[in-house]
Amino acid sequence: VAIETAEGFDRDEVLRLAASLERSSEHPLALAIVREAEARGFAISEPSSVDQPVGKGITGTVDGRILVAGNARFMGESGIATGALAERADRMRSEGATAIFLAIDGKAAGRSASPIRSRRRPPLRSRHSAKRASMSSC
Repeated sequence: VAIETAEGFDRDEVLRLAASLERSSEHPLALAIVREAEARGFAISEPSSVDQPVGKGITGTVDGRILVAGNARFMGESGIATGALAERADRMRSEGATAIFLAIDGKAAGRSASPIRSRRRPPLRSRHSAKRASMSSC
């Protein structure tokens, strides 16, 4: 998981807060953020007032800080300007990465991105071709 912070925000604190909020999400990138924070030994707090608008992101309060995490559209709907973080996220998305922004107390604080691999199975023809190939080599 790549974490980038906006000027004036501490990378470790952004990761810790994001993981604290995202611990109640099942989104693959949210789970990766939580795993990263746990691997670094960060104390993950219990979020409160959590809301998860479908397809947008998650909001809640962690350690008295109001957090909003989600896609660029959700940030805009929440009145949060993502600026340079969004420009770099656009480049990463064009390379197949998934990006989540985090705002702390109404200010864009960071962005996380990860190349989320597709969980789709290969086309049926490919599976059968592979099976035939493995059977013919027996």
